[in-house]
Parts: sequence; C-alpha cells; structure tokens
Amino acid sequence: AEAATNCCDALTCAEYEDCKVTEKTIDDGSTAQGSTPATTCCQVDSTVTAVAVEGTAIFVADATMEQARTAVHMMLAELLSVKTVDITVTVNSAAKTTRARRLDVFTHTATFAVHFADFTKATAGHTALTDLTKDAAETSLKTQLVAAGGKDSEDPTWTLTLQAVVDPDSCAAFNCAAGYTMKDGEGATKPATAEACCVVDDTKCLSHNCAVGTKAKAEAAGTDKGATDAEAATNCCDALTCAEYEDCKVTEKTIDDGSTAQGSTPATTCCQVDSTVTAVAVEGTAIFVADATMEQARTAVHMMLAELLSVKTVDITVTVNSAAKTTRARRLDVFTHTATFAVHFADFTKATAGHTALTDLTKDAAETSLKTQLVAAGGKDSE
Repeated sequence: AEAATNCCDALTCAEYEDCKVTEKTIDDGSTAQGSTPATTCCQVDSTVTAVAVEGTAIFVADATMEQARTAVHMMLAELLSVKTVDITVTVNSAAKTTRARRLDVFTHTATFAVHFADFTKATAGHTALTDLTKDAAETSLKTQLVAAGGKDSEDPTWTLTLQAVVDPDSCAAFNCAAGYTMKDGEGATKPATAEACCVVDDTKCLSHNCAVGTKAKAEAAGTDKGATDAEAATNCCDALTCAEYEDCKVTEKTIDDGSTAQGSTPATTCCQVDSTVTAVAVEGTAIFVADATMEQARTAVHMMLAELLSVKTVDITVTVNSAAKTTRARRLDVFTHTATFAVHFADFTKATAGHTALTDLTKDAAETSLKTQLVAAGGKDSE
C-alpha cells in the first residue's frame, strides 16, 4: 500500500491502451478505476465490425492446461501484433500415454479466435498464420511455454488448422431469415442483401403450401418439412378455426363459434347465409386472343378481375369458350377466348364502383394485366 502511494499515480482513461478492437477509449478526463479499468475507460465503437481469424492448434508439450493456454495466447499476440484482449483461447488437454507408462507431457488442443478491426487486416493475419512454418511455430510456442512456467525438457510438436476468413459485408456473413438458405456460389457477393444472398429452402416449411382449411404454423418457417406431404402437413400446418377463415362469399357470414374448418371445403363448416345481404353483380364478356388453354384463360380472367377490383375469388364466376384461331393456310397455336363473368358485390354502391372501374380500364392496361395473369397461369409469353 505504501509502495502504491509512493510510486504510482492513477491512470487516466486517455492513457489506457487496452480497449478491444471493437471499443474506443473514453477521453473525458476520467480516471481508470479498480482492477478492471476497461469498464470505466472503454465503450463500444459502433463503427467497427470485428472480423475473426479462427483456428485450432494441436501440440504436445510438458505443460499444464493453463500454461498451454497462456502460451498460445501470448504467441498469437506477438506473431500478429494484436492486443491480448482481442484474442480468446480455450484449451483441452489429455495426458499422453504409452503402453509402458504415462508420460509427463500432454496433448493440448487450443481453439482460438483473433479479432481484427476489418476484413483486410483479418485476411493479413490469416495469411501470416498460414505462412508460418512448423519450425517457426514450434520455436515461438516453446519460448512462450517456458515463459508461462512449462518445462524446457521437450520441443513441442505443432499442427494448425484455420477457418476461412469471412467478409462481414458479403453474403457469406449474411444471416438468411428462417426458411431461406444461401444461394449457391454467392458467398462473396457484396453488398449482402436478402435478395442477393438468399433463396427459399425447399426442405423447410416456408416452401410448403398448407392445404385448404389449414394455416402455416407460427414460427415454423425454418422447420424441416419432412420427406412426404403428410409429414409436411403435420410439421408445418395447423388446423384453421372458422374465425380465421376468410373466404366466405359476400352473401355469407363467418361462423365464429370456435369450431375448426373441416376437410377440403371449409366453407361448408365455416360459412352460413347472411340474410341481410343481397348481392349485386357486375356481369360482362371479354374476348381476347392468346396462346393459352381454355383453363389457363379462365384462371387468368378470374385472377385479373380479383386483383383489379379487390374482390375475393369466391365472389367471381368465369366461364370460357375457346376456338382455335385459323387462317386459310394453317391452324395457329393461339385461340380466341370468350370469357363470360359475374363479379358479386355486397351492395349496389360497391357494384357501381366496380362497374366504373372496369368501364374506365384502358385497353392497354387490361391487356397488360391479362398477359401477366396468363403467364402466371401457364400460358405462353409469345403474344
């Protein structure tokens, strides 16, 4: 205590040099406190994303586990010119034996991570360790083992395995959301975005379409869906309650009594006639030429009307007659489709608004929308 008073002064935070690479020194005139000055002198530096060089070193040496850990720690700090606070080392040790006797030496497995301020510095550190010769490594390690209290009786044997350094701005470091996986060959792509890096994982529940009357399980997007449709239904989907069912017609109301949607036609258990509603229909005929089957044409018109008028598909009926388009010379692959439709609304005002929307629809806008839906339904994009 007297020596501390007579010989030492308090260290200011501005003089403290052992903040981590991800921290910055607080230079506000404060004094480093106690035995852990980092708690008063260092704060997180949000501008730095550390990049780690990670690896495993295995060596045989006449040293305790703690001596081995200290030796590797100091060896890495010296070789890479890195602060010890930016290095983590854990060691597992096993006594080395022969048939005749147990030896005094141990096989030490040291797992380490050295943290650098950026990808460029981490790459340089990785290269330095990769280029380190076995002799140079063992010489450095022996020096540090002796300094840590290990015996100088035997030269350590050394093997090193390093993990690849990952650029934090690349897809290789990007965490895809549950149900997605990294696109093949995109590890080095920058900047890293979900669109650039990730694709739906066809082994996970996100890729499974739950059957009518069921819904995706909450937080199951990243769950393995299983090998069969039956397993996927069990792993990925929950029964839909009638209160959750949203596809009753405009002339029906949902039964909200806690019951569960049943089978492939949940409307039969979840919907009942609403006597207070008298539907009003907007009816019409659309004629168009397209390279699509009759069913593709029907689906396209159905979805086009649902999208344009913001109406449920159950409130739209469409029938289509198709005739092959011909010339005197030959029969073409395209067809003339005549689609007759009815769109049902809850009242006259809404039906009038729907009628106006279709009346005001330009030919170009209609053909663009129809083409999009035809391709989505499987029609060709040729015309």
